[in-house]
Order: sequence, then structure tokens, then C-alpha cells
Amino acid sequence: MANIVIGTAGHIDHGKTTLIKALTGIDTDTTKEEKKRGMSINLGFAYLNLPNQQRVGFVDVPGHEKFIKNMVAGLPGLNLILLVIDASEGIMPQTKEHIDILNLLGIHHFLIVLTKIDTIDAELKELVIEDIRDQLLHTPLEKAEIIETDAISGKGIKQLLKKIEAYTEQTSEQVSNGTPRLNIDRVFSVKGFGTVVTGTLLEGELTVGENCYLYPNKRKVRIRNLQVHENNVQKAYAGQRTAINLANITREEVMRGDVLSTADSLDESWMLDVKVSCLAGTDGGISLWDRVRVLIGTKEVMARTVPLGLDWIGPNEEGFLQLRLEEKVSVKEKDRFILRSYSPMHTIAGGEVLNAVPKKHRRFKQAILESLKAKENGNLNSMIIDFMLNKKQPFT
Repeated sequence: MANIVIGTAGHIDHGKTTLIKALTGIDTDTTKEEKKRGMSINLGFAYLNLPNQQRVGFVDVPGHEKFIKNMVAGLPGLNLILLVIDASEGIMPQTKEHIDILNLLGIHHFLIVLTKIDTIDAELKELVIEDIRDQLLHTPLEKAEIIETDAISGKGIKQLLKKIEAYTEQTSEQVSNGTPRLNIDRVFSVKGFGTVVTGTLLEGELTVGENCYLYPNKRKVRIRNLQVHENNVQKAYAGQRTAINLANITREEVMRGDVLSTADSLDESWMLDVKVSCLAGTDGGISLWDRVRVLIGTKEVMARTVPLGLDWIGPNEEGFLQLRLEEKVSVKEKDRFILRSYSPMHTIAGGEVLNAVPKKHRRFKQAILESLKAKENGNLNSMIIDFMLNKKQPFT
């Protein structure tokens, strides 16, 4: 069976955490501050055994706009998104931003979960559903199924479970080939065991006892123990939520946003060549030397933007950028990311990495633009020719 990880998205107080507790019996708000404030701040995790014996993981993301970076950190490796909407409020500002982010990250599998339906009458509910359909027109969610639920009374929960079960049966098992890679989303210490990190294994396999590298600083560590859904395992596979007990490193030497891999195969970079799509509602678009927040994997890093081949990228437009980063990152080509404005913070664009270790470019050099177009289109012949022409050039 495929390893399935499901995420929530939606506005604050629309019932994401309560829904997951109704589905799994697990409260993902674990800190005192979260319980005191009645809102998710960090990522929460749970799991569920379905009637077909498939075990699925859940990632509960914060809905408040101040915690968008935490929300984005929970998205890598997700198979299915539950877009949670309060029946009494409908689509709200953070719902819209979450939808934009999901679209920019290329996530396409959704169920819309209408919550708290016992709090409104049937006529108002139909108006809310009609408004949701109107607002989701021309987005990947326009044909997504709407499941009506109330986590307190339990209404609709069994139907939602059946839909999740059906999704798992239609999903192919993820191939575990390739070099293992895991974006770390939590770091903590366990007395008697030491440093533990968690994340979704994006590709490859991890095995107890093998040596790994932590990027971007290439720190060598060893896997002491592995857990998947709180069970000790000898091996973890691509697509699984995984907790890893690391030897030879302290809690203070690991950060969320670091990348774990088993081979010296990732590069460190201060720059990225990317293709971006700018949101329609963005004020001013993206200009030369704008300071932005780059959310990639589970990391947030500040950067300056350098448009390539044009003066700026306007709202609802696409284009190439070179991102000049303020911290090193270790990512791969085809990794997706989000750009948010420096201040005030709002989502402005998103896209895909085309070159994870570029040189500094001249902005309007035609050969560079052709190279990026070849990488974007995945044209193997063009990429080989580009590599042969440019591999020895010190400055492009």
C-alpha cells in the first residue's frame, strides 16, 4: 500500500485541529500556549488506521497569518489536502492565502471539509456552499468534493473517512529509489535517547545504523533509531512520516529547515535560479533587488530578487528570477517554493527551482534565458547542449 500523509489547510478557528481529533482521537495542539490560546502555532501530527488496514498520517497546520511559514513547512510530501471551511463563515482571508499557497506549490488533490454544520440552518448552509463554489472557480479546487461535517456531533465523519479510504486505494505506492532526503520540521530531545528530528521522507530509504549528512553544513551523523507512527522500525520508506533518533549531535546543532540525506550528494548554495508565478493580487509585482522571504522545504530564508530577461514581473505574470540568498540552502532542481514580502508579510509568488547551484548571471544574456527555458521544459537534448556550452564559464 502507498504511504499516505494528509494535511489540513484553512482559516484560523475553522476547526482543523478538532476535525483531526474527531478522525484520529489525537489532539495535535500539544503545547501549553496552544491550549491557552485555543489555536495551533506549530505543526501538529497524528495518524489513523483505516478499515482497509491502511495507516495514514496527518499534518495539522496553523491557520493564523502570523504562522504561515509553519503552515508551509508542513506541506512537503503531502498526498491529500483537507481544505477546512467553517459553515457559518465560509471562505475567509487565510483560506484564500492557503489556497494560493497550495496552488503555487503544485498540490492538486483536495477534499473540501465544511465544518460546524450543526451551527447553521439548511438554507444558510446551501448559500455558503454556493459561495464556496463561486470563489473556487478557475482554481484546482473548483471540482473538489465537499464533505459536510460536525466534529462535535460526529456528523459526516464516517463519510469523510470513507472518502479518505477510497483515496488511499486509488493512490500508487511511492517508489523509494534514489538518495534519501528528508526536510526536518521538528527537533527535540528525549531523555536517555538524545536528539530526535522528524519530517516526511521525500525519496529513498533510511535504515537504522547508517550514517547520514545534515545539510547545508554537511555534518555527519548516525541513525540510532527510527519510528514511523510511534512504532520502532528498521527501515523507513519514501512517503512516510518519520522520527529519527540521531547520534553524534546535540539538539542545539540541528535546526528546522536542515535537510537529512545519506550521501554527500547535496550542494550548498547562496543563489537559486527559479521560475516564478506572481499572484494576481500582488501589489507592485517583483522588481530588481526586492527583499523577500523564501519558504522552501521546511526552511525560511531571506533573499533579494534579480529578474532575468525583463525589468520586473508584474501581478499575474510569470518569469525567471535569480534569488540571492542571505543563508545557504541545500535543495534540488524541481523543488517548489513560496515567496512572501518582507514587511508587511503576504504571499506574492511561488514557483520551481531550475538550477540549485547557479553562478551569478548577467540579467539579459540570451544564452542564460535559453538555458533556463530548456530546464523548465525538461528538454534533455537542450539541457545536455547547455551543460557542454556553459560548464567551463566562470561568469555567465
